[in-house]
Amino acid sequence: ENERNASQHLQHTIQKQKKIEEEFNQNLAELRAELGFVNDLKHKLERKVTSLENENNLLENKQKELEGTIQGLLESKEDFVKAYEDSTYEMKRAIADKDRKNDVLAEKLKAHLSLFGSISKEVPSINKFMDDARQALRRKEDRDVSTKELLLQNLISENKGLRSEVGNLGIVMKKIQDAVSGMSEEDRKTFTSLVEGQEECLSVSQSEKLRTPDIVQFTSKDSHLKSSMIEESTASPSVQEDSIKSPLKKDDKINCYVSESVCAPSPSASSVPQCDADNASAFAATAKVNFENKLLSRLPVDGSFQVTIFMWILTIVLRAIAQELGLLSAPPMDSDCGFPCHKNECS
Repeated sequence: ENERNASQHLQHTIQKQKKIEEEFNQNLAELRAELGFVNDLKHKLERKVTSLENENNLLENKQKELEGTIQGLLESKEDFVKAYEDSTYEMKRAIADKDRKNDVLAEKLKAHLSLFGSISKEVPSINKFMDDARQALRRKEDRDVSTKELLLQNLISENKGLRSEVGNLGIVMKKIQDAVSGMSEEDRKTFTSLVEGQEECLSVSQSEKLRTPDIVQFTSKDSHLKSSMIEESTASPSVQEDSIKSPLKKDDKINCYVSESVCAPSPSASSVPQCDADNASAFAATAKVNFENKLLSRLPVDGSFQVTIFMWILTIVLRAIAQELGLLSAPPMDSDCGFPCHKNECS
């Protein structure tokens, strides 16, 4: 029984031991599972710690960046405040300047308004003065137009007179040609000496005129002629007709003298063959002297333009006729005036 009890007790203890071992194994498995779980948690926590450390570093960097941005914002705030204060000061000063300018402009505007008021008061007198000036200008223009019309009429009448003189010159040329065609050799010699004497006379008179102060005389005479023409234009029609007819009468007298002097050799053409050579030369000399005296007596003292042109034309005609007859050689022509030039002339 004791052995039986001991075996039972041993079996019972073995069973207990087995149960304890089983429980221990179960607890060990549970502890191992818990240990694995704890290790997993530890790894997770370590990973979290590392991530948190990284995040902490990032946060520290961001904090530094934020501190830098905050510092920059503070500095920009100070700059902005300073710039705002400066701009407000400048704006205040500009406003003060504009106020002063507005005051000055207001004063100027008042002065201009007062000036406009005074000008508006003077406008009637100015309008009256302008009307008087327009009327005076209109009267002056009317006088100028009438003066120009009278001058135009005078020029037309002078043109008619010059045309009549040209016709007379044509007649004189025909008479000279007829007279020269009927000349003998002695008459041609006389005519040649007459032409040369006339040219010498004209050259001497021209050289004397050129030696005088022509510019002053010409300006004074031109002004005198202009004043006389204006006086004649404002004079009565009868006086104007007399002033127009007087130069024509003088030119007609000159044409008569010239025609007489030119036609004078024609009687010698019939008388020379009947007389001696001495009588012919004496007659030619007297005709030459008479011709020169008549021409010199008719030469104007004041340098009339028409008579001078007439003498030039007559000289050219006589020389052309003499050259056609072979009595004279052609002189050189002046390039400036287009007339024949001689050694003793200053053209």
